[in-house]
Amino acid sequence: MKFRTRIALTFGVLWIVCAGSLLWLFYRHTAEQLRADIRTRVRDYAALGALALNAADHAQLRAPEDEEGEAYGRIVQTLREIRDRSTDIRFAYTVRKMEDGSIAFIADAEESEEDHSNLGDIYDDPTELLIQAASAPGEAVAEEDFYTDQWGVFLSAYAPIVGPDGALDGALGIDISLENVEGALGAALRRLAWLFALATVSIVVLIAYVSGRLVSPAKSISVFLGQISQGDLSQAAPRALLNRGDEFGDLARAADAMARNLRKMTAEIAGGIRTLTAASDFLAGTSSTITDEAEEMSRQSASVAVATKQTSDAVRGIAEGASAMSSRIADIAASISQMTVTFGEAAQLCGDGVDVALQARQRASSARALTESLGQASREIGQVVELIGGISARTSLLALNATIESAHAGLAGKGFAVVAKEVKDLAAQTAQATGQIAERIRRIQANTAEAVAAIEGISAIVEQIEAASRSIGASIDSLRAMAEEFARGMGDSSRSASEIAGKVIESARGLSEVSASIDAVDRLCGAARTGMRGLNSSASDLLALSNELKKITSQFRVE
Repeated sequence: MKFRTRIALTFGVLWIVCAGSLLWLFYRHTAEQLRADIRTRVRDYAALGALALNAADHAQLRAPEDEEGEAYGRIVQTLREIRDRSTDIRFAYTVRKMEDGSIAFIADAEESEEDHSNLGDIYDDPTELLIQAASAPGEAVAEEDFYTDQWGVFLSAYAPIVGPDGALDGALGIDISLENVEGALGAALRRLAWLFALATVSIVVLIAYVSGRLVSPAKSISVFLGQISQGDLSQAAPRALLNRGDEFGDLARAADAMARNLRKMTAEIAGGIRTLTAASDFLAGTSSTITDEAEEMSRQSASVAVATKQTSDAVRGIAEGASAMSSRIADIAASISQMTVTFGEAAQLCGDGVDVALQARQRASSARALTESLGQASREIGQVVELIGGISARTSLLALNATIESAHAGLAGKGFAVVAKEVKDLAAQTAQATGQIAERIRRIQANTAEAVAAIEGISAIVEQIEAASRSIGASIDSLRAMAEEFARGMGDSSRSASEIAGKVIESARGLSEVSASIDAVDRLCGAARTGMRGLNSSASDLLALSNELKKITSQFRVE
């Protein structure tokens, strides 16, 4: 795309954007101003119309049959005169707030039956402003914006109607249709469009003229730069361009200075090419010598690398053995630590055994005391049994004496003989029971003696168990102390082995690094050999390049 075309398009787009934005802002301002003017006009229409209405006639209109009266006709006629004063007004009507709070139509200037509202018809969807105007006296008011109802989209104003007695009788409503406002806005927009079209044509002509003036110096500079690009450095920039004081003059002076500098640089390059040719010959010989020395260094570094690698492998084997030894020592230390824990548990169990033995000895002592008390009680019971036996013997003797006495008494002692016989039998039974009790008491005493002997034996055994438990606990404590000391020694050995393994590993790593360094030296020697070969080749290429540069510089004409 030509520079002139780009300039024209750039300024054209800028003009369209700026002019379009200004046009839109002006249209918005015009629309807002028009809406404000319409609100003011419709409010003034309502205020003047309310003054023109006969309030007394309006106060008489209360029922639908009042439409036949002269007062209704005069009110309607006045409303039509108000409506016909301006083509902007669509509807003129009066309303009144009823007792139930609803808004009812009173008079309407509309002639058509479809849009006409009769006296008493209820306004289905009154606005808040209409309700306020019909409820309290005040100044004329207008809606802030258009609203939609059953008749269309309108901007309305309301003025109070005050009766002869000074009381509010209703409100006058004036409606302006949105169609009227849109028509005015359309006319304003058409005027703005014509103005924009005329301004655009003028701007296009101006852009074409200015772009031509701007592009002419650029063409002259383009021709001069084209000569330089063809290798003609002997030309100078046009004098007219060099004398300009604007950016094109700066560009022409810069291009002329560039041509002079190129002439000077071309001459210097020709001299440098000769020096470059001599240097490339010297560089080729030097690179060959360095290549031979690098090959010798590479052979020596290869021998050192092999020896270092063998040493590194041996040290790595030592490090692996030290690591394995450290791991095994750590396992042994862990086992000894576990054994120490086991000894601690055994010592705890021995302590528990001593406590149990103490409790058993205490209970055996208690049992022995109880058994001895039982033996004492059995002996006391034996004494009581002996006493009962003596009483039984005396009772038997008394029964015998009674029997003898009853025999001497004859028939008179017969009843006494029966009693004596019963007493004798009772004494015999008592003697028999006393003998059985005595036998059992002897057995209890014998068993008690045996129990006392057994309890004493158990107490002796418990004391032996207590002594053995104490001895075992002391031995286990000694073993645990020895195991803990051994575990600490093994831990120190494990750490020492780990440190040895670490040092050996570090040595192996150091040898590996040395080997890697030697390998790097070998690679560097190889790279040096390759570089020297490349340098030798580059020297040859440089010589060829110097010859090529001679051919290139010969194409420029500097004189």
